[in-house]
Amino acid sequence: MNTSTWLVTAVLACSNHALAQDIPDVPLGNRLTVSVRQTVERDETTGLYRYGYAVSNGTASEQSMRSFRVATPSAGAVRDAQSPEGWSFMVSSDGAFVEWTAVGGIADGPAGDGTIPPSPFQIAPGATRSGFSFRSPFPPVSVRFHAQGYVRMPVYAENQDDVEIPDFEQSSVGGDTQGPGSPCAAAADTDGDGICDGADNCRLEQNAAQADRGGVSTSSDPQGIRPDGVGDACQCGDADGDGRVDVADADVLEACFARRAPCGPGGVWALPGGYVKCGIGGAPGCDAAEVELIRQAVRAPAASLQNVCPAFTGVFE
Repeated sequence: MNTSTWLVTAVLACSNHALAQDIPDVPLGNRLTVSVRQTVERDETTGLYRYGYAVSNGTASEQSMRSFRVATPSAGAVRDAQSPEGWSFMVSSDGAFVEWTAVGGIADGPAGDGTIPPSPFQIAPGATRSGFSFRSPFPPVSVRFHAQGYVRMPVYAENQDDVEIPDFEQSSVGGDTQGPGSPCAAAADTDGDGICDGADNCRLEQNAAQADRGGVSTSSDPQGIRPDGVGDACQCGDADGDGRVDVADADVLEACFARRAPCGPGGVWALPGGYVKCGIGGAPGCDAAEVELIRQAVRAPAASLQNVCPAFTGVFE
């Protein structure tokens, strides 16, 4: 194996003999040189830091640049992201990085071979593109960036299904830049939203805004509008997604289980707020018993529901 290609061999059975068939090399997107110029400005009014990046693809690069990634321990707290024309933005599902990717191109190449040609918005060798930016509440620290070059993937036969595609970091180049850090120790921000576990009102679900529109309704607070310290993102029993648990949630669940009203695509798990917020007593998951549990909690001034939904406990079925 060399530094620029992976060779994968598939073994096919035919007439009781093993035949080795070479699979075309998987090209890597690391044949480029990249430099990044960053700017960091703090807005004294909002207290937010604005991070901006200008990315240059070196003249000696053999590929156009198609993707740019910045690692940060507080990606979940990023907001107001901006992208250059023809580029899309995303935050990784684990909150570990932000990434921009050039969009465009045609699904089937000019030769009709099923490959995707380069996007016209990619950064050509010798060119620079600015306009990559976002805001964050956290000050800058040294972080890693990665940039990936465009490659035209080979066309594989239907029986060549054992192709091992290298991951992004293997198929890219990297370097150092500035990005938002986190005031938390590495293990003290479980959901990666930039809010330390000790202060996070939903430590298993990303909710950098820490919205808490209420809690469980009682006779003294029938609408449940008093915040209870449990964020909207993990308020167990909140079937209608308004951040509170009241008779309306019991009605939604009851109608759903009685098949009087749709539960949303995919069944009860797709109620507003999602499956991760269904489970307020006994075990995670939705069932008809939850209707009565909610009604009891609403009727009894001192009663409270057990927060056992996956968003609160991290237990998934």
